[in-house]
Amino acid sequence: MAPARDHGSQEFSFVLEEAQGFRVDTRAGTVTKDMIADPDTTIRLRFSRGDLRAIQRAFRAVHLLDVPEPSPLYPKSSNGLIEVVQPSTAWTLDLDMDGQHRHWTWDTSRRVLPATAQWDTLHAAVRTVRKMVEEYQDYRDLPSARGAYE
Repeated sequence: MAPARDHGSQEFSFVLEEAQGFRVDTRAGTVTKDMIADPDTTIRLRFSRGDLRAIQRAFRAVHLLDVPEPSPLYPKSSNGLIEVVQPSTAWTLDLDMDGQHRHWTWDTSRRVLPATAQWDTLHAAVRTVRKMVEEYQDYRDLPSARGAYE
């Protein structure tokens, strides 16, 4: 059993997970690459202090802690229709930052148009983390994924 975390601390850590297999866990120091047709691959990858601070600054800059849990509301469309996007996936983001613990879950099967600031914030958080992971040579050295999602 993992030790309980003090959610009142000033710790900065997160787990970002996409249902198909991509996962970043700063608490365990691991990253999992979605290999699509092959088994997913998990490697040890600890962000540098500077990179963690950069991610934290990016999360603060987009006011991530202001996004409601478990996800922003979907605005009502003017015509009553919902745009469904396929393929789609589900995401979770579990975050400890600035003495607060937050947990968001959402899926990409519904498109919000026009995008709201809160949805833009969640998407910006994902882009920030993915971009940082992809800068690490150990991640780039992993084999390319085979196959495609339909």
